[in-house]
Amino acid sequence: VRAIRTVLDEEQCWIDPEVRKVQSRARSNQTALSDIEYEALVDISLGLTDNLIAQRRYLSRRGVQSRLNSLYNKLGVDQEQYHTEKTGDALNLRNRSVAVALHRGLINPFELKSEEEDFQAWLKRFKSSNPPG
Repeated sequence: VRAIRTVLDEEQCWIDPEVRKVQSRARSNQTALSDIEYEALVDISLGLTDNLIAQRRYLSRRGVQSRLNSLYNKLGVDQEQYHTEKTGDALNLRNRSVAVALHRGLINPFELKSEEEDFQAWLKRFKSSNPPG
């Protein structure tokens, strides 16, 4: 149904999301994202904070930062290249990474929709097991 809607209604090419994930991550060995880098990309694309990523992925904040730094390196997103005396840090590395990944076809709206559904299901379970107060 998704494929038919995509092709007929939206006039776009449709590739199964699982195939697209493998394709886009395997284009080049030097820039191919590992599974954990891809997870980090998805998490920041969904707008998750370091704390929420750590809880969702069972990591420490340091582990989250390590994954994000690895992702930034693979995508070639470097704050240093955009830093100036006048502007300081000119980029938000998370936003820039998502923009680069979209441009390279590493993620797409169909994958993000599915990932959003998975995240919402996880969040519901998380909230029910960790009530406020």
